[in-house]
Amino acid sequence: MANHGYLSRLALGEMYGLDTLAGFRDVLHLSQLTRQVIKEQIQREAQLFFWVDHLEMYRNWEREDVIAIPRENPLITYMVLENRLISTREIRVKALCDEAPELKLFFDSERISYLIPVVFHYTLLGFVALMGDYGLSSEERQFCRYLKDHLRQYVYTGLLMERRLQEMLGLNYFTKELSLCVTPEEVYQRFFELVRPLLPVSAGVFYRYDEFRSMLVPVSRYGVEDVKELSKNEGISGFVLEKQKPLLVNDVIHQPFLVERQKEEGFLRGAVLILPLIQDEKRWGVIAFARYNGEYGVFSSDHLYLGRILAQIVVTVLASKVYYERLEHNYFDTIRALTTALEAKDSYTRGHSERVLEYVTWIAEEMELSKTTLRNLQFAAVLHDIGKIGIDEYIIRKNGKLTEEEFDQIKHHPEIGDHILASVDFLKEAREYVHYHHEKLDGSGYYGKHVGEFPWETTIVVLADMFDALTSDRPYRKALAYDEALVLLKEEIGITFDQRVYQALVQALKKRHLLPKDVAVS
Repeated sequence: MANHGYLSRLALGEMYGLDTLAGFRDVLHLSQLTRQVIKEQIQREAQLFFWVDHLEMYRNWEREDVIAIPRENPLITYMVLENRLISTREIRVKALCDEAPELKLFFDSERISYLIPVVFHYTLLGFVALMGDYGLSSEERQFCRYLKDHLRQYVYTGLLMERRLQEMLGLNYFTKELSLCVTPEEVYQRFFELVRPLLPVSAGVFYRYDEFRSMLVPVSRYGVEDVKELSKNEGISGFVLEKQKPLLVNDVIHQPFLVERQKEEGFLRGAVLILPLIQDEKRWGVIAFARYNGEYGVFSSDHLYLGRILAQIVVTVLASKVYYERLEHNYFDTIRALTTALEAKDSYTRGHSERVLEYVTWIAEEMELSKTTLRNLQFAAVLHDIGKIGIDEYIIRKNGKLTEEEFDQIKHHPEIGDHILASVDFLKEAREYVHYHHEKLDGSGYYGKHVGEFPWETTIVVLADMFDALTSDRPYRKALAYDEALVLLKEEIGITFDQRVYQALVQALKKRHLLPKDVAVS
């Protein structure tokens, strides 16, 4: 029977076009799809209002100019209790609107005639407001019932996705700001400032584990006047460190095995969440949170999940530079593998990005640029031609001279590359180098940018790219020797790049014995 019901629901979903809602990407997209289905099935315009956590209101996600309705509005309670198709002409609804003139004005001005509540677990997730001055037929009412049934799960999932997205954005900010800290002491000092918007608490203590003394040392605190050092098996925090597992208890006083330990940490009362900081079996410390007298509510499994993530972020930031460099190395290897795969199609350009990477690294090191700048230049060197993905392969592999139209097409590859990399946050700086790697100081490049209108470091990529092009075989000519290529490139000083960048390449080649000492090219 259950299976038949499920099949029937699928069939109805297809009949009314409701199965298309399952393809939504986010809450905004779900709203757009729903309006489209309503228009197709019952020829009505509609507005959708969904719950917005940070505003604590129901709002139309597609139109910011439309009224927002707080949860305290009596109409919200009425929709939860009724949980059915509601006409705005009902006496009770009119009475509720009379108590909220702005709502009545909105219904009148937008010609709202029906409300379809979306209720899940006795909570109003949102509602559909149907527009129009006429009633609904029995078939249209049936459609509305099925729509409500389908939307319940989709809206719940969409809002959960939105909540997780906001948490991810918050975690991203938390990670970024914490990573900017130069020393562990700065991490400790900023921790509670950064964590409280994500996880509000009444009190908290950050303990650092001193492995030489086997002690938990309080290094920062919030809402706590006094806290002492603990041995690794003292207090609730010591117990958590010993077990190496987080602890969530929403009423410490009713947990006999914790009451005795709680005496050493008086601030841990009410609801507590304690997180051990462990990585690769190394103990970094413990973070202990408490909520008092129902302030901010109790801790839930969501908070535990979030806490685990926060703990891991903190551990990662505190860990040695090796962890960060390993992660960066993995990013770099992935990017190199991608460009190698792209270049494999053309024997003449195979290995081009790797060689440009090598030359860029040599020049940047010779100029003693910062490690951050060097890293961004290396990313750009590997990715500078990734935009050619969007160019016709015939043009890329053409042996002869390009036509004017073909050249116009290939000139777009730097901006295509910029767009491809736009969603990758850690490539933000490298993107600019990719975008402008065909610019020249005198403004004669692809986009006509002059010196000062694009990062000067881009010219390092430009020189490396040109140098490899000249010293590699091409379908239309043989590779030039290094000294021959440098003679040609010298003519570009002041036009494409400046003297210091050119000189850095020459010195790098000489250091590696790739140029005869008696050859004068600078």
